[in-house]
Amino acid sequence: MDMDTLDMAGNWTLIYGYTPGLFTDRAGHWRPATQRDKFFDVALERTGPGDHGGMKFKGTFKDNNAVSIVGETLYGRNGVQVVQMRLQSSRSPGYYELLCGRHQIYQPHDPVEILGCWVSTGGSSNIGNFVLVRK
Repeated sequence: MDMDTLDMAGNWTLIYGYTPGLFTDRAGHWRPATQRDKFFDVALERTGPGDHGGMKFKGTFKDNNAVSIVGETLYGRNGVQVVQMRLQSSRSPGYYELLCGRHQIYQPHDPVEILGCWVSTGGSSNIGNFVLVRK
């Protein structure tokens, strides 16, 4: 039985890739496979225990508090935690992004990372991979 101790509270960098696919960087960490990566600073805070063994959280983009984030980690004490997040902009009420990923564990001294994919309600090419890295 594994004991994944992922805590989503804190400051993170969200790295979007705008095409499906991943590559490994020099440190051997997975990254979105596109040159159009976008980086955003995100602040998350715990809101309580999750319904599925993890935690619930909320947050915002630091440079755009019009974007709200709600999410939950799911964990059955077997393997690693799975993360799901929903992003919504108060400026575009019909626009949503859904992100789903997993706690990607490398070495104990490495940054905490979530690796996954995302999709949105806008445009035909709004799908890709993401990495969320704790600062």
